[in-house]
Amino acid sequence: ASLAGPGCGVLAPLVEEAEALTERVGELERLAGPGRVAPVALRGMVTQRLLSTNERLTLQMIKINAVDAGGGDELRAAKRELTRRMDELCARTARMTAPE
Repeated sequence: ASLAGPGCGVLAPLVEEAEALTERVGELERLAGPGRVAPVALRGMVTQRLLSTNERLTLQMIKINAVDAGGGDELRAAKRELTRRMDELCARTARMTAPE
C-alpha cells in the first residue's frame, strides 16, 4: 500500500511522525539495542528517551486508529501499512526494554 497515494493525504502528518519515530528507534538501538549496553553516563538519557518514544508510539497508534477510512480501500490499506510499521517499532523498543 502506498502511504502517499491519492486519498491518503490525511495520513501525511502521521507518516512524517512515523519516519521521525523510526529514526529515533534506530538511534536508541545503536545505544541500547539487543546485546548492547549503553555507557553508564548515558543510561539515564537512554531510559528517558525510550519512555518518551514509547509514549509517542502510543499516541501515534491512537491517531492512526482515529483516521476514518470512509470506505476507501486505498486509505484502509495505507492505515494498515502504517499500523504495521508502528507495531514493528513497538516490538523493537520492547526488545530494548526487556530484561536481559
